[in-house]
Amino acid sequence: MSAPTLVLPAAVVVVQHGCGAGPGAALVAADAALRLERTTPSRLTEAVVLLGGHTGIGPVRSALTLADGRRESPGESLTAWLLAGAGVRTVPQVEVLAAGHRYRVDLVVEGEPVIIEFDGLAKYGSREDLVAEKRREDHLRGLGYEVVRVTWADLAHPQRVRALVEAARRRARSGGLRPA
Repeated sequence: MSAPTLVLPAAVVVVQHGCGAGPGAALVAADAALRLERTTPSRLTEAVVLLGGHTGIGPVRSALTLADGRRESPGESLTAWLLAGAGVRTVPQVEVLAAGHRYRVDLVVEGEPVIIEFDGLAKYGSREDLVAEKRREDHLRGLGYEVVRVTWADLAHPQRVRALVEAARRRARSGGLRPA
Protein backbone atom coordinates (compact mmCIF):
# COMPACT_ATOMS: atom_id res chain seq x y z
CA MET A 1 0.00 0.00 0.00
CA SER A 2 1.40 3.39 -0.96
CA ALA A 3 1.57 6.37 1.36
CA PRO A 4 -1.30 8.83 1.08
CA THR A 5 -0.73 11.89 -1.06
CA LEU A 6 -1.06 15.22 0.71
CA VAL A 7 -2.82 17.84 -1.40
CA LEU A 8 -2.57 21.42 -0.19
CA PRO A 9 -4.83 24.27 -1.28
CA ALA A 10 -3.21 26.45 -3.95
CA ALA A 11 -3.41 29.53 -1.73
CA VAL A 12 -1.38 27.81 0.99
CA VAL A 13 1.23 26.70 -1.55
CA VAL A 14 1.47 30.27 -2.92
CA VAL A 15 2.06 31.73 0.53
CA GLN A 16 4.53 29.01 1.58
CA HIS A 17 6.42 29.49 -1.68
CA GLY A 18 6.58 33.23 -1.10
CA CYS A 19 7.89 32.79 2.44
CA GLY A 20 10.75 30.72 1.05
CA ALA A 21 11.42 32.37 -2.31
CA GLY A 22 10.44 35.96 -1.56
CA PRO A 23 7.52 38.33 -2.12
CA GLY A 24 8.09 38.71 -5.87
CA ALA A 25 7.81 34.96 -6.27
CA ALA A 26 4.63 35.01 -4.18
CA LEU A 27 3.07 37.58 -6.51
CA VAL A 28 4.05 35.59 -9.62
CA ALA A 29 2.51 32.43 -8.14
CA ALA A 30 -0.61 34.26 -6.91
CA ASP A 31 -1.24 35.93 -10.27
CA ALA A 32 -0.93 32.57 -12.02
CA ALA A 33 -3.17 30.79 -9.50
CA LEU A 34 -5.82 33.51 -9.78
CA ARG A 35 -5.62 33.60 -13.59
CA LEU A 36 -6.02 29.82 -13.75
CA GLU A 37 -8.85 29.97 -11.17
CA ARG A 38 -6.97 27.72 -8.74
CA THR A 39 -7.64 30.12 -5.86
CA THR A 40 -9.40 33.36 -4.94
CA PRO A 41 -8.27 36.58 -3.25
CA SER A 42 -10.14 35.61 -0.08
CA ARG A 43 -8.40 32.23 0.04
CA LEU A 44 -5.02 33.95 -0.34
CA THR A 45 -5.91 36.20 2.59
CA GLU A 46 -6.95 33.16 4.65
CA ALA A 47 -3.65 31.44 3.82
CA VAL A 48 -1.69 34.49 4.96
CA VAL A 49 -3.57 34.42 8.27
CA LEU A 50 -3.07 30.65 8.61
CA LEU A 51 0.68 30.98 8.01
CA GLY A 52 1.00 34.23 9.97
CA GLY A 53 3.89 33.01 12.10
CA HIS A 54 6.14 31.99 9.20
CA THR A 55 9.38 33.84 8.55
CA GLY A 56 8.93 36.26 5.65
CA ILE A 57 5.13 36.51 5.91
CA GLY A 58 5.11 40.34 6.20
CA PRO A 59 6.60 41.04 2.76
CA VAL A 60 4.50 38.23 1.25
CA ARG A 61 1.32 39.74 2.74
CA SER A 62 2.25 43.10 1.22
CA ALA A 63 3.04 41.62 -2.22
CA LEU A 64 -0.23 39.69 -2.31
CA THR A 65 -2.21 42.94 -2.07
CA LEU A 66 -1.18 43.45 -5.71
CA ALA A 67 -2.39 40.05 -6.94
CA ASP A 68 -5.37 40.11 -9.28
CA GLY A 69 -4.70 37.43 -11.90
CA ARG A 70 -4.83 39.64 -14.99
CA ARG A 71 -1.07 39.75 -15.51
CA GLU A 72 -0.18 37.09 -18.07
CA SER A 73 3.48 36.41 -17.38
CA PRO A 74 5.92 36.25 -14.49
CA GLY A 75 7.76 39.22 -16.01
CA GLU A 76 4.62 41.36 -15.87
CA SER A 77 4.01 40.39 -12.24
CA LEU A 78 7.60 41.15 -11.23
CA THR A 79 7.55 44.48 -13.08
CA ALA A 80 4.35 45.50 -11.28
CA TRP A 81 5.84 44.43 -7.92
CA LEU A 82 9.09 46.31 -8.55
CA LEU A 83 7.22 49.50 -9.47
CA ALA A 84 4.78 49.21 -6.56
CA GLY A 85 7.82 49.19 -4.27
CA ALA A 86 8.64 52.63 -5.68
CA GLY A 87 5.06 53.85 -5.16
CA VAL A 88 4.02 53.44 -8.81
CA ARG A 89 0.68 51.63 -9.17
CA THR A 90 -0.06 49.89 -12.46
CA VAL A 91 -3.19 48.51 -14.10
CA PRO A 92 -2.71 45.24 -16.03
CA GLN A 93 -4.05 44.27 -19.46
CA VAL A 94 -5.59 47.59 -20.52
CA GLU A 95 -7.24 47.87 -23.93
CA VAL A 96 -6.37 50.95 -25.97
CA LEU A 97 -8.06 51.89 -29.25
CA ALA A 98 -5.47 53.34 -31.66
CA ALA A 99 -5.57 53.84 -35.43
CA GLY A 100 -8.66 51.65 -35.74
CA HIS A 101 -7.05 48.79 -33.80
CA ARG A 102 -7.82 47.55 -30.31
CA TYR A 103 -4.53 46.89 -28.55
CA ARG A 104 -4.12 45.23 -25.17
CA VAL A 105 -1.06 46.47 -23.32
CA ASP A 106 0.68 44.71 -20.43
CA LEU A 107 0.59 47.51 -17.84
CA VAL A 108 -0.45 51.16 -17.66
CA VAL A 109 0.68 53.47 -14.88
CA GLU A 110 -2.51 54.22 -12.97
CA GLY A 111 -3.99 57.55 -14.10
CA GLU A 112 -1.12 58.36 -16.48
CA PRO A 113 -0.51 57.82 -20.20
CA VAL A 114 2.48 55.54 -19.61
CA ILE A 115 2.43 52.00 -21.00
CA ILE A 116 4.84 49.36 -19.77
CA GLU A 117 5.41 46.34 -21.99
CA PHE A 118 7.32 43.34 -20.70
CA ASP A 119 9.27 41.72 -23.53
CA GLY A 120 9.79 38.05 -22.77
CA LEU A 121 11.89 35.62 -24.76
CA ALA A 122 9.38 34.46 -27.37
CA LYS A 123 7.36 37.58 -28.18
CA TYR A 124 8.70 38.16 -31.69
CA GLY A 125 8.83 34.92 -33.65
CA SER A 126 9.46 36.51 -37.04
CA ARG A 127 10.44 39.73 -38.75
CA GLU A 128 6.74 40.32 -39.47
CA ASP A 129 5.98 40.07 -35.75
CA LEU A 130 8.66 42.64 -35.01
CA VAL A 131 7.34 45.02 -37.69
CA ALA A 132 3.77 44.61 -36.40
CA GLU A 133 4.92 45.38 -32.85
CA LYS A 134 6.77 48.49 -34.05
CA ARG A 135 3.62 49.65 -35.88
CA ARG A 136 1.54 48.99 -32.76
CA GLU A 137 3.94 51.03 -30.63
CA ASP A 138 3.89 53.87 -33.18
CA HIS A 139 0.06 53.90 -33.01
CA LEU A 140 0.14 54.06 -29.20
CA ARG A 141 2.75 56.83 -29.20
CA GLY A 142 0.61 58.67 -31.75
CA LEU A 143 -2.11 58.89 -29.10
CA GLY A 144 0.36 60.49 -26.70
CA TYR A 145 1.31 57.44 -24.68
CA GLU A 146 4.85 56.94 -23.51
CA VAL A 147 5.94 53.31 -23.96
CA VAL A 148 8.55 51.68 -21.73
CA ARG A 149 9.88 48.24 -22.62
CA VAL A 150 11.18 46.01 -19.84
CA THR A 151 13.14 42.77 -20.30
CA TRP A 152 14.39 40.04 -17.98
CA ALA A 153 17.81 41.71 -18.02
CA ASP A 154 16.22 44.99 -16.90
CA LEU A 155 14.53 43.31 -13.93
CA ALA A 156 18.00 42.44 -12.64
CA HIS A 157 18.54 46.22 -12.31
CA PRO A 158 15.46 47.62 -10.51
CA GLN A 159 16.84 51.16 -10.39
CA ARG A 160 17.13 51.16 -14.18
CA VAL A 161 13.49 50.12 -14.57
CA ARG A 162 12.33 52.73 -12.08
CA ALA A 163 14.40 55.41 -13.84
CA LEU A 164 12.95 54.49 -17.25
CA VAL A 165 9.40 54.65 -15.91
CA GLU A 166 10.02 57.93 -14.06
CA ALA A 167 11.48 59.49 -17.23
CA ALA A 168 8.40 58.36 -19.19
CA ARG A 169 6.11 59.80 -16.51
CA ARG A 170 7.89 63.17 -16.73
CA ARG A 171 7.58 63.18 -20.52
CA ALA A 172 3.90 62.26 -20.27
CA ARG A 173 3.22 65.06 -17.78
CA SER A 174 4.81 67.58 -20.11
CA GLY A 175 2.64 66.28 -22.98
CA GLY A 176 -0.65 66.80 -21.17
CA LEU A 177 -2.51 63.62 -22.27
CA ARG A 178 -4.60 61.85 -19.64
CA PRO A 179 -6.06 58.40 -20.27
CA ALA A 180 -9.82 57.93 -20.14
